[in-house]
Amino acid sequence: MDALLASLFEREPWVATASVVEAEVDGAGGEAQPAHVQRFERGRRCAMLALERAGGPRQATIHVGAGGEPLWPEGWVGSLSHSGRVAIAAVAPATCARALGIDLEPDVAESSAFVRRVCNDEELAAIDRLEGSRGALGCAVFSAKEALCKAQFPLSRETLGLSQVQVLLSRNEFVARFRQAVPTFPEGTTLTGRWANGGGWIVTAVCLP
Repeated sequence: MDALLASLFEREPWVATASVVEAEVDGAGGEAQPAHVQRFERGRRCAMLALERAGGPRQATIHVGAGGEPLWPEGWVGSLSHSGRVAIAAVAPATCARALGIDLEPDVAESSAFVRRVCNDEELAAIDRLEGSRGALGCAVFSAKEALCKAQFPLSRETLGLSQVQVLLSRNEFVARFRQAVPTFPEGTTLTGRWANGGGWIVTAVCLP
């Protein structure tokens, strides 16, 4: 997972990444901690590891914002994603990036109903030109939209719906276009991102330098 995630930021050596993959954590008395507590702890450990790799503050406290987003230490930007018992993180100095967005999804073939809900006709045409099943590539489009939503949220404070942005997938990259304006992103704004799959996972990333 570390190598898969790091491959998305080969052009941005100032982005540090980390992943945490683990089994359920037992609490006091041998009782398993609630799933949401384990999820939070995995994310926090992953964020701290990424910050350490980037040369950031040690023992930083990652708070949670009103929108559920991670609040990074002053002078840093980053993004977190969770799926099952896996957490991933990416961080960068705020002098190098305005925002980061990453997402992690299982690499599975989603149903045709799911793909139609996620993709418009242009997005479907783009994935049909690629090798792979519609279901799996539709999942990659969904993941790319999630990564974009995370990247723009700290700047716009708006949560994007699936239809508010268009993602045209190509091999290992995608172009995202805002179909509706949100603060700091006029309608028609385009951003580029990257995606990769391997080991049963899909990872996507957007960096706003």
